[in-house]
Amino acid sequence: MSLFNVPNPNLRQQIYNPASFSASESSFNLQKHMEIEKLEGLNENIKILYLFIHYIYFIIVENSIMKSRYEVLFESHLTNSKLYLKLQRIANKMSKIKSFILFMKTIFEKAHEKRLSDEPYPLIAVFIKYYDDNYSILKNSIKKDIDILDTIVNEVKKKSYLWLTEVGRSTHPSYTPEIHSLYNSTEDSRYAPPPPSGPPPPSVLRRKSGKRKQRRTRIIRRRRKPGKKSRKRAT
Repeated sequence: MSLFNVPNPNLRQQIYNPASFSASESSFNLQKHMEIEKLEGLNENIKILYLFIHYIYFIIVENSIMKSRYEVLFESHLTNSKLYLKLQRIANKMSKIKSFILFMKTIFEKAHEKRLSDEPYPLIAVFIKYYDDNYSILKNSIKKDIDILDTIVNEVKKKSYLWLTEVGRSTHPSYTPEIHSLYNSTEDSRYAPPPPSGPPPPSVLRRKSGKRKQRRTRIIRRRRKPGKKSRKRAT
């Protein structure tokens, strides 16, 4: 559970509450299918990514007021302010990557357009997909600090979250018991188990091979050589 101490009402209203709401809203479909403790852990990591992504954006667009407000919020965390200090260092490195700058501006423009039409935009899933697709570029810039971001992203990945959006499913996340439970309760084809891949099990192959061998044996026994009469039993 998050342990932010946010006495400033402006910080709470403008930054912390939207992050909390985004986490609970985007994981809503999992609430009936995931243990409370596990769901809280998922929402906490979604919240961290939400704050991190927005903080980077305000660095990129040079909004110094919002950037400083996020930094005040990070410092107010009662138990894990060091994590946020490390994320600030990562954000400053990522905000210097030209391709990443373009990506961030694009997704925030799309998020704004969706917001005007009152439609959700899968910001976290889109960010994770970019993170995976461009991992080597990001790692070259972030260096060893990328391990911190890896941990947060992987926690979100393994807890069914990416299955909830089309862009998330396009990353081929692992199929989890929670998603299977969601599929059983909704019968929504988007959450159906993926088809089996690879060759059939060896036991199946052996059974099929055995049947072919039996049919071939029967054919050989019935076959006669040309011009040769069948033997009759002597009486």
